[in-house]
Amino acid sequence: MCKEIKSNNYEFSFASHVLSMPHPKRFINLGIASFTQNMNGICIRGNYKGKDYFLEKHPLENYSIHVEYSFPYLKKKDIVSISTNNDTLFFIPEESHKIQKVLLATEELYKYFKRNFE
Repeated sequence: MCKEIKSNNYEFSFASHVLSMPHPKRFINLGIASFTQNMNGICIRGNYKGKDYFLEKHPLENYSIHVEYSFPYLKKKDIVSISTNNDTLFFIPEESHKIQKVLLATEELYKYFKRNFE
């Protein structure tokens, strides 16, 4: 992954189940979305009740990302979460090793852009 980032050629994608939590009362099931991480950052694309949604986070917006193994509130699933001003999105990939790669790549992309472009 570090070699891919240094050569400006990193990309990692997976489909993920998505839950929204805009308030502390309950999760809202948003279905399946695509989660892509590349040199531009993180991009999420999904569709909820016939309406497309999109979230983008550039590499310098996050020096790290929240991951949790066996998250107790979601049947002990491994999750990645991303917060905005109005919501927290919880991503539950089928394969748990994907969350570790997202975490490490987020940190490496931040360092790469901080070092080379600020």
